[in-house]
Amino acid sequence: MAEKTDSRVQMARQPFPPLTMPLGYEEICKILPHRYPFLLVDRIIELEPGHRCIGVKNVTANEEHFQGHFPGHPVMPGVLILEAMAQVAGVLTLVSRNTPGALSYFAAIENARFLHPVRPGDQLVTEATLERLRGGYSKVRVVGRVDEQIVVESDYKFMTADTTSSAAIMQHAGHAQNGAAPAAAPMAVSSPAAASPSVAPASSFAATAASSGSNAALTPPRNGTAATAASGASASPDPLPAPEASSSAAMLNDLRSSVVTPPRESTGETVVHPTALVDASAQLGAGVWIGPYCVIEGGTSIGTGTILESHVVIKRGTSVGARCRIWPHVVLGHEPQDMKFHGEESFLRVGDNNMLREMVTIHRGAGEGSATVIGDNNLLMAYSHVGHNCTIGNNTMIANSTGISGHVTLEDKVIIGGVAGIHQFVHIGRMAMVGAMSKVVQDVPPFCMCDGRPAKINGLTIRGLRRNGVPPEERNGVSSAFKLLYRSGLNTSQALERIHTEIPASETLNSFIDFVERVREGRLGRQDETAHF
Repeated sequence: MAEKTDSRVQMARQPFPPLTMPLGYEEICKILPHRYPFLLVDRIIELEPGHRCIGVKNVTANEEHFQGHFPGHPVMPGVLILEAMAQVAGVLTLVSRNTPGALSYFAAIENARFLHPVRPGDQLVTEATLERLRGGYSKVRVVGRVDEQIVVESDYKFMTADTTSSAAIMQHAGHAQNGAAPAAAPMAVSSPAAASPSVAPASSFAATAASSGSNAALTPPRNGTAATAASGASASPDPLPAPEASSSAAMLNDLRSSVVTPPRESTGETVVHPTALVDASAQLGAGVWIGPYCVIEGGTSIGTGTILESHVVIKRGTSVGARCRIWPHVVLGHEPQDMKFHGEESFLRVGDNNMLREMVTIHRGAGEGSATVIGDNNLLMAYSHVGHNCTIGNNTMIANSTGISGHVTLEDKVIIGGVAGIHQFVHIGRMAMVGAMSKVVQDVPPFCMCDGRPAKINGLTIRGLRRNGVPPEERNGVSSAFKLLYRSGLNTSQALERIHTEIPASETLNSFIDFVERVREGRLGRQDETAHF
């Protein structure tokens, strides 16, 4: 580096090639490492290396952040204003150092003041003045103007690498790869025991569980009880070889496959990935596919043709029906989130043809011999949760991030919108619909739609009734009953009396009226909740 007259700014020995103003997109990309959508400089109109740079950012309404910042009152986020100004300062610094494409990092942002907002249609003009440049360190004073009025001003400090961005990235990737190579060398897929002596392969877990007569090899203790399953040792002080154990382990090994991509439907061949841990007492139906790193405890059963993708956990007491598909990181049958639960035996029963998407959690029952029950042909979308002692019917659809508390009942063909919360003991009737982000604290009668916080009944699912083959005369009867209950101004007793005398009975109407009458007998609008004494 050769010093200029100002000793605070050290210019490169070989200056940057002369530039013709203004600089457009292509010329700026030759200097800055940024690219769309994070290149926030449209044009450089003045540039004096070692001293000053002026750049322009045209703020347009179609930029994505304006959709949420803020609806009806779009304002450019302050962090993006600071970034746009930093990129102008970056052009000045990189040209002064003659290191185009190098990566610059913020060391400090000082004395930042936002004087006026920047809105769509504005042209943000940034003037950057280089105050100090020594090696990789630089300090730049930036002032942003709109229509010659100062809107933002700040002092930046940067540290700049000596290599270009592509070279720095490749160098970083090379270091990461070299650092990871020794750990990756053993490749424990085909022989987990070789990689970690303290963890036995799935076949060893199976043999241990079978020889000890329990599923302790895969089930953690509840109260800090000493466990020897991690080392593959039996709970017995003097274990004897068991022929059944070795045959179970051999059978399990015969099923193992290193294929990691699950089929969309069962191929009829039972497959267990080498990294999966399957207790020898687990019952696997024909054509089951168990992916990488799944954990299947003892006392479980998986039906014919069911597919488990990676990292699925199935706890003891859980039975899964046939032809289900379970996506990664689903946890089935874990202990209920109930302070009254003390480890008693309880169950989770999942029916046939269910689809459980990523991160779904379903807990087993709370109470001796109790169960959480999921019917057939249900779709539970990602991150949804079903609490203990719930009963979910058939052909339901539960959208993303829905939370269903304990003791909730969903009858057949219920649809729950995303991010909804269902209070404990709530009962939702057949073909009902719950709007997204609703807070449901009372029962929802069959064929009704509800929405809000708290949720309120706001109509009938007429289209759903039609799609499910309900005859027109029955649809009309339910519609008339709904109007008497929710639109006439009558109280519930008066409305029910008129319904019984004025509307012809039908199976659809009877299920609707019976539900409403049961709600009246419950507590706080929930038929399944008994009074507390």
